[in-house]
Amino acid sequence: MYEKLKLFRQSIFEHFPFARDAAMNLLDALCSHPAKSVIELSLSPHFKRQHHSVARAIQDYSAGRNGSDDAEKILS
Repeated sequence: MYEKLKLFRQSIFEHFPFARDAAMNLLDALCSHPAKSVIELSLSPHFKRQHHSVARAIQDYSAGRNGSDDAEKILS
């Protein structure tokens, strides 16, 4: 089971074209912390980066630099 989870996380990581570590930390924070804002997510113990990395991860994804076709493949 652990190996499957590790492979799943690696496949997600590889599909983020930029700020991969920040994006994965953001995902970890989203999955484990009931936050009401992005600022609260940046304060999560699972987000191990500085607060500006949250904005960078979101900006890279929303600016069309996300490879959305790949993201749809992972989630389907």
